[in-house]
Amino acid sequence: MSTLKVDTLQSTGGGATTFTKQEAAKGWISMSFAASSARSDSLNNSSIVDNGTGDFTFTHTNNFNYDGYCTTGLSGGHATADGHWDYQMGVYAQTTSTYRARVYNQSAALRDATSNNILHTGDLA
Repeated sequence: MSTLKVDTLQSTGGGATTFTKQEAAKGWISMSFAASSARSDSLNNSSIVDNGTGDFTFTHTNNFNYDGYCTTGLSGGHATADGHWDYQMGVYAQTTSTYRARVYNQSAALRDATSNNILHTGDLA
């Protein structure tokens, strides 16, 4: 078996390498749904629509090649209104270019969680 050891990977033109065929993450977002719905940071996310409490639509910068790409989300934070720390995130209405996420508390009520992280894997179009 061979071992490959490198410090830097570059494209043939000398720029950064893009891993589009490997199973590396093709998109992610870290944000708060509370108050400003501000992104902390993201990759492959061009816009966010606030559909109401705990309900958001996200648009990808670069589309996926089919709507069955893997989306995983985690939510948390404390809401003084209900005293809950833990939340469940559900993703639905997923297409190659957009998806919608909803966040629920332990009583199944929609909530704007303060800490939300979403990761996408799959092939880009």
